[in-house]
Amino acid sequence: EPPAEWRQRPYREYKQTEDYKKRRAENYALCAQKVVEYALQRRGRLFVDIDNTISDAWKRIRRATIPQWPGHSFDAKAHSPEELAKDSPLPGAQGALASLTRDWEVTYLSARGAAGAFQATSKWLKEHHFPSYGQLVLVSD
Repeated sequence: EPPAEWRQRPYREYKQTEDYKKRRAENYALCAQKVVEYALQRRGRLFVDIDNTISDAWKRIRRATIPQWPGHSFDAKAHSPEELAKDSPLPGAQGALASLTRDWEVTYLSARGAAGAFQATSKWLKEHHFPSYGQLVLVSD
C-alpha cells in the first residue's frame, strides 16, 4: 500500500517511484522467506507460480502492455507460445527447485490461459532443465 501522502494520487504514478520499487522488493523477499519457512515446516505438495517466480516475464509483460508500460491494458499475445519461449529463467530458480523436490512434489501454476500455452510452458520447463513436476496447472479467465 502506498504511503499516506500518495493515497490521493494515481497509483500508476506511485509505481514509478524508488519507494515503490524498494517496498515491492522488500515484500517479495518477505513472501519468499515465508514460503520457504512454510515449506520447511510442512511436507507434501509445493505449488510454484511460473511468471516472475521462476521465469523472468517482465520483458514480455512490458512488450505486451498497451499503449506502453505501465499502460492500461494487456495484449493477449503475451501468452502466445512464441512469446512464452522468450522468457529466461530467474537466476537460481532451477537449483532451488531441484533441492526442494527432494522432499516435495512440485506442481507448477500459471494464469497462462491462451491457446497453446500448456504445451509451450511444458516445453519451456524442460528446455530450461526445471525439475519434473507432479502437475502443470494453467488457469484461464
